[in-house]
Amino acid sequence: MMAAEFACANNKPFGFNLSAPFLIQFELEKIKAVLPYADYVFCNEDEQAAMQIALDSSNVAETIANIEKKNTKRPKRVVIMTQGPLPTQVCVGDHSEGCVTTHENVEVPALDKDLIVDTNGAGDSFVGGFFAGVLTGQDVRKCVEMGNEL
Repeated sequence: MMAAEFACANNKPFGFNLSAPFLIQFELEKIKAVLPYADYVFCNEDEQAAMQIALDSSNVAETIANIEKKNTKRPKRVVIMTQGPLPTQVCVGDHSEGCVTTHENVEVPALDKDLIVDTNGAGDSFVGGFFAGVLTGQDVRKCVEMGNEL
């Protein structure tokens, strides 16, 4: 049983990070097999662009949010797209009554460029901060703010 199936069977939150454009190019079918299990999907602007091509979609966040969910006990899928210093895009697909999507942008606090040494791991840090919010019962906006802060 893969982790996604375990999370679904045990009603645990499951997050999926698209991770890198080359994975989307070469492993799209595997990604498509996991997305129905995801409660939270994360990507950056480069991964978003790769998914736009792979899914032939002008609105990747909404397309992913609308993919059928396996865990009906968790009817919402939250798609989070980071864009560096630009606002973080959030799209929520609520599968409890069809699939109604809502969109929100969350501002990213300005950071002095002299403090930036290396951006490697920034996405992983964001996801860690986001899930700290999920595990402490915060709403999606606060989870995104915690991810941005980290």
